[in-house]
Amino acid sequence: MKKILFALLVFGFSMMALSAHAFAAGKVSLTPGSLSLTETHSTSVQVRLDNPIIGPGPDPAFFHLNLTSSDPSRVSITPNPIDYTSADWFSIKTFTVTALNDGVHNASNNVTISFLVDSDSVYYKNYSGNFVISITDINPAPVVQTPVTQQAPASAGAPVATLADTGESTDIIQAISMITLVASVLVIILLNSLRQYR
Repeated sequence: MKKILFALLVFGFSMMALSAHAFAAGKVSLTPGSLSLTETHSTSVQVRLDNPIIGPGPDPAFFHLNLTSSDPSRVSITPNPIDYTSADWFSIKTFTVTALNDGVHNASNNVTISFLVDSDSVYYKNYSGNFVISITDINPAPVVQTPVTQQAPASAGAPVATLADTGESTDIIQAISMITLVASVLVIILLNSLRQYR
């Protein structure tokens, strides 16, 4: 009876593997499939396998989920890789994703996490995928200062030279005073001469 149950169990696992192999998508499930993180914050991602890890034998089958960040200066992953064995393939494992503060404001805030399976299982070998992390940058954008062009004040017309500006006002006033004095003296002399002839 035990032999029959064991045979049925092996047969069931084999059928599951063949059936799942026909639909390659979802061999490795990551939850959540996309993330939003603020710099300096972390979150956990769950890993699930959809089928047993069946290797060629006789040694136990191995499974390594290698994770890669498209920008390691902005996103870290621990632990890495995630390892499974044929004995714990059904367990849920986790890794931590941390959005790092790189100290600068970034033009793009999307980082891609890619994974690639290294395994001696034909079903899982070289299986790959990715998901996107949207990061909220805590570093402010640099302030772009626009140079201010100073305009010359509107001209009110060409400057008019005055006597005071030329420094000649004193001389002219003195000349006018002298001419006025001489003219006055001549008028007095002329009037006296006219009186004498009368």
